[in-house]
Formats: sequence, C-alpha cells, structure tokens
Amino acid sequence: MRSVQSSAVIQDQERDPLPAGHPATWGLLTNGTCLEGAPYVIPANPLQAKGAGA
Repeated sequence: MRSVQSSAVIQDQERDPLPAGHPATWGLLTNGTCLEGAPYVIPANPLQAKGAGA
C-alpha cells in the first residue's frame, strides 16, 4: 500500500529527480508483485570489480 509520504514525494513537481531505488518510487514499482517489500539492491559497478580490465 502506498504511503501518504510517498505520494507527496511523487507529486512534488519542484523536487529534484529521485535516485534509483528511492523508497517512494521503488515501492510504486514493486507493489503487488513478488518483489513487494524487497529492498532495492544497488548493482555492483563492473568497472570497479576485482580483476576487471586485467
């Protein structure tokens, strides 16, 4: 269920863009799916992975 706070964040037209995985937008995307309640996991940067480019 979408919270009032999330709704207010989404509707604020003067705000800066939200980062990937922000709780307000992640919840809207995953609500009602098998990912509901799962945290957003920031993917590892393959360019910084151990041994990358070698």
